[in-house]
Amino acid sequence: MRRALHYVPPAVLSAIIFPALFFQADHFDLTLNNIRLLAGVVAILVAWFTKNTLLTILAGMLALLILQLV
Repeated sequence: MRRALHYVPPAVLSAIIFPALFFQADHFDLTLNNIRLLAGVVAILVAWFTKNTLLTILAGMLALLILQLV
């Protein structure tokens, strides 16, 4: 049971984040017009290279802000 509970936080986080990234206006959107997905890709790259949670969150938020303004 303890080993199974180890996977609960990533599963819950994925269940919250993936729909926000992949669905726009109630339909699946993998185009370059999906700015949330692009900001998510930036955040994933920052997380991969830096392994820093705070920097990942800030980079994703900044990317989303910049993409919304452009």
